[in-house]
Parts: sequence; C-alpha cells; structure tokens
Amino acid sequence: MTPSSCLVRLDDVLFEYPGGPGAPVLGPFTLALGAGEFVGVTGPSGAGKSTLLGLIGGLLQPTAGVRTSRGSVASAYVLQTHAVHPYLRVWENVATAWGLPRRAMWARAERVLAAFDLGALADRRGYELSGGQRQRLAVARAVASRADVIVADEPTGSLDAVNTARVLDALEAATRRGRAVVVATHDDHVRLRCHRVVELTPGGTA
Repeated sequence: MTPSSCLVRLDDVLFEYPGGPGAPVLGPFTLALGAGEFVGVTGPSGAGKSTLLGLIGGLLQPTAGVRTSRGSVASAYVLQTHAVHPYLRVWENVATAWGLPRRAMWARAERVLAAFDLGALADRRGYELSGGQRQRLAVARAVASRADVIVADEPTGSLDAVNTARVLDALEAATRRGRAVVVATHDDHVRLRCHRVVELTPGGTA
C-alpha cells in the first residue's frame, strides 16, 4: 500500500473504556486501511470488533497509540441497531444529507433504493419497516453518502441470502469507486467477499 492510498492508520493503538477494570478492551493494534479495500473483522464476542470499528471511523479515540487519517477523511456508519430515523420516509433517510433540490434528491434516492430492493417502500416511515428492511436502509444510506470509509457492524445479521448478496454487491461496488469498507461479521458469506480478514482473539489483539 502506498502512502497516498492509505486512508486511515492505527499504530500500536490501545483502547479501554473509562472506569473499567484496567484491562485493555483492544490492543495494542496496528492496521492500515487503504482506498478500495474491503476488510472483514471477525472474532468472538467481547474481542473488540465494534471497538475497532469505532477507532477506524473516528467515533472513539485511542487510550494510547496513534490514529492518523489522510486529509479530511469522512466515515459513514452502519450500526447493529441500524439507527434509521423512525419518522423520516425511507427515501428521506437516504437523501437528507445531500443538500440537493427535493426533485433531484428523490431521483437519486430512487436509484439507490432500487439496488437494495427498497424502491416500493420509498414513502414509508422508518418505524414501519421490518428489522431486515431497516438494516438494508442503513447500508443504503452509508453507500449513498460521500464518505471515504464505510464502517459496518454486522451489516447482514438479519438478512436472508438474497438480500445479503445485494448488500455485499453494493459494498463491493463502493470499493471499486475508491472507498474503503470495513465490516465486523460472523458471516462466512461476508468473509469470502473481503479482500482480507482481521481476526481478533479474546483480549482484543490480532
């Protein structure tokens, strides 16, 4: 990986939550994430997968070590709780951050939602969706953003095989446009699509 292609780098990063027992949740850990990469993060519960995603995306700051990023790298998140706005329409959940005229936002959102088989639900409110539909919407919103890095925590956890393939196709397409994708997963179908897999052991080390 050339320095110009590296979007985010963690060097000897250690992380522990304040007030904890003193044992690190994650680390020490070193990782370089490049443009166009699709990286999987696996490991048992409690190994620090979600914490690592938070450090990569900048939601969390390391207790020790250094996180660096190239320029003004922006991240988009797909959380296990989906974090879909319950009272916005499906298309508005995807489109609100674009700052375009309403007609242009609708046309662009329509194209994005079609890739996730959500077009027929465009006018429903977030709270009207099933868990799997909310999960697909959360991924659609991240893919539709202008973020350089997409960080997804179990993005296929409640999806069937067909919708898992839709989500993975969209994430792979994002990497072909030069974005980086990092997913925490237990799903072997996801692992097989990744360019590389980081496996965390109990105690949060690779």
